[in-house]
Parts: sequence; C-alpha cells; structure tokens
Amino acid sequence: MLSTLSYLNREMDTWSFSGRQAGLLGLVLIALLVLSAFLLIDISQLSGEEKADHLFIEVKDIKSETCLTCHTNKKEGKFVHSAVGMGCESCHQMVSENGKTTVTPVATGGDLCAMCHKARKGSVLHGPYKNGQCLTCHDPHASDFKAQTRAPGNSLCLECHAPRRVTKNTVVLFNARNISDAEFEAIPKIELDATQSIGHPWMGHPVTERLDPLHQGEKMSCLSCHQPHASQAPMLIHFDRSIVSPSSDGRLEYQRTGVRSGTCYLTCHGKDHNPKTYH
Repeated sequence: MLSTLSYLNREMDTWSFSGRQAGLLGLVLIALLVLSAFLLIDISQLSGEEKADHLFIEVKDIKSETCLTCHTNKKEGKFVHSAVGMGCESCHQMVSENGKTTVTPVATGGDLCAMCHKARKGSVLHGPYKNGQCLTCHDPHASDFKAQTRAPGNSLCLECHAPRRVTKNTVVLFNARNISDAEFEAIPKIELDATQSIGHPWMGHPVTERLDPLHQGEKMSCLSCHQPHASQAPMLIHFDRSIVSPSSDGRLEYQRTGVRSGTCYLTCHGKDHNPKTYH
C-alpha cells in the first residue's frame, strides 16, 4: 500500500489533466481513502480471535514501523501496552501473498495474553477472564487508564454490573464488544444511588468517595474488596490481611446465600462479624 501511494505521489507531478479528468481522479482517490478507512477500522477492532484481510503490504514492508504509520492510535495514550514496544509481530502474524495481506493473532482469546501474563489462579474466576475475553475489559494496545482498561475505576465494573434498560437482542460494551441480552441479564447487578457511590448490597457499603485503605492516596473502589480476575472466595471477595482479620472464632470467609444476600465471618473496621448476615 505504502509503495503504491508513494508511486502515485511521484507520478502525479508529471501528469496533466483536463478539468473533467482531474475531477474524476479526485473522486477515485476519495473512494480509495474511504475504503482504506473501513479496512483499517476492521483490523483495529479485532477481537483477538479473528483474522482480517488488510490492505496489501509488500513483504519487505511488514514491520512495526509500517503498521504504526497508519495505526497511530495504537501507540497513543497515557498507558501503552509494553507489547507495542516489543513489536506488532509479537502478537500478530502478517502474511502477504497473491496481492493480499492477512493479519492473524498468533494465539486466540486469553491464550494470547497468557503468552506474557502469568495466569491468575483461584476457585472462583471472573466470567470474562474465565472465558479468555480479556479484551472485554482491556484495550490490547493503549488506554488513558491503568492496565489499559477501557474505562476508569468503578465505571469499568459498572459497564456490566449496573442495571440498564435493554431494548435490543444485543448489548454493546465499551463500544467494542457485543453480547446477547441474555448474557447481560445473567451478570450479577449492583444498584447504586444517583451519586454512584452508595447502595452496595453489603449494608449499604460505600463503593467510592472514601479513602481506599489498600491504595494510599486513592479513593475506594470495587477493587478495594473484590479481585478483578480470580479469588478463592465467592463473588471474588478480596480478603486483604492488612485490612481484615479472622472473626473471633478464627474464621475468614464469605458465604453467598442469594443474589443480594450473604454471610461474612471476619473482623473489619474493628468490628467482629461472627457472623454478619445481609439480605
């Protein structure tokens, strides 16, 4: 593609056209640019499990520098995935033959991420993580948020865990992935107040606007009490021993008894819950 554009750029300086011919050429070039935009959109929104036909690139030009000439947004953001610096070929296999370039991930789903990222272990796994859908929550290239998440803080969790009115058969998450309305409705929901800070099922526990005891200088968030990937406790509860300790009878556990009910055995905020039940 790049060599073709360079050639046209050089040759057009030597061409002469009538007004009608110049107008037609202009329309052709605009059509090519529009087609290129659509193809580039397709390749930049791959799910991590797909392959896509790309604008033709000569074999000698298949390298990160060429990719980033068009896909400039893949290296832009406050937090750029270290894999971008390792080269596009680290995650993508590109083949140019018969006038066509095909781009395919070197592995599919979570297996691609697991090539570099250590697997999180636990008896309870977060749905997207369990199903290898890392790209539901993370942008594989760059983001304005830590860990290349698609939204900041609690907004990331509430994209799926906040109730919303569903009027179609599909629900769009982060403008990046579609899931069925049945899949969305099956995800546990948390109904917060208008400030999006209070309303947690556990005794109205705040979910933000308070200092986070686990992360100095940051506000409390869902991650103050829940693990994002894996846990040994139901609902991905995070029992950090610097914050909580066993109850008076030595138990440190959570038992889920319903959609919005459960029982905790622990000591938290200096209070002994042995047990504490909510519903």
